[in-house]
Amino acid sequence: MTITVSPDAIGALANPCWLLAYSNSMPVDTGDSIPHFDTEHAASREAARYQSDRLGTPAPQPLPSPCFLVRARCGYFLDEEGACQMHHETADQAAQAAKDYGWVLLADGTYRCDEDCDECQP
Repeated sequence: MTITVSPDAIGALANPCWLLAYSNSMPVDTGDSIPHFDTEHAASREAARYQSDRLGTPAPQPLPSPCFLVRARCGYFLDEEGACQMHHETADQAAQAAKDYGWVLLADGTYRCDEDCDECQP
């Protein structure tokens, strides 16, 4: 049986995210992730934090299209250790990430984040 993923489970953000990139076009990479920001202003506020003696201060750059997020039935977003919301370039990548993190796609097209989550039980 094929289950269609609900638009509430995987959805694109309304607008493209912003990231910070150095003059050589390389994005800021924390080693764990490439930070995304909701607005150019939010990215600009964080730019000084990533200043490098070698590369200078990064500048905000918009991504070409909106990112996709995965949300469980309980409202929790797929993230790495609670530190951030994971962003994905495509809905297929988002679905694969949910599977990789052990989230279960339920019959109604929503995700269960954890088998012990009472709010995610069908």
